[in-house]
Amino acid sequence: LQAMNEPRPANPVFQTAFAIMAGIGIGGVILFVTLTANSVLFPLPEGIDMEDAEAVRKAMEAAGVKSLTLVALGWFAAPFAGSFMSARLDPARGRLPGGVVTGFFLLSTVSSLATLPVPTWFWGVGLVAVLSGGHVGHGMGSVRTGAPSG
Repeated sequence: LQAMNEPRPANPVFQTAFAIMAGIGIGGVILFVTLTANSVLFPLPEGIDMEDAEAVRKAMEAAGVKSLTLVALGWFAAPFAGSFMSARLDPARGRLPGGVVTGFFLLSTVSSLATLPVPTWFWGVGLVAVLSGGHVGHGMGSVRTGAPSG
């Protein structure tokens, strides 16, 4: 009877899956907010044909580097927050949850870079932002605070 009242440990597979989904979810919200803010601050000109890559490229060129700042910030912040969250929710799995979360945002970023007419140097910015965001987020999320046990 005593054993029935004790909490059961979480299934490690479900705990890891939940940590990954939560990390992707929080990172996705952060990325959405930063990209939405960027499109409000730096809107494309009225009447631009989004199917015309040359017109989009010229519009982005005219907006300048400042229009890419929030994008790069979002590409850093999303895997940072996602990896941080996944490390906090599933500390026993090491780098696995944060790596999956970072991989998700890396694929998302590469997809964006491949479809949008951005300057070539922005590929480096995007890749470094995502990888460093995931790495730093996991590292900070893995740090445990409080009194030492023992």
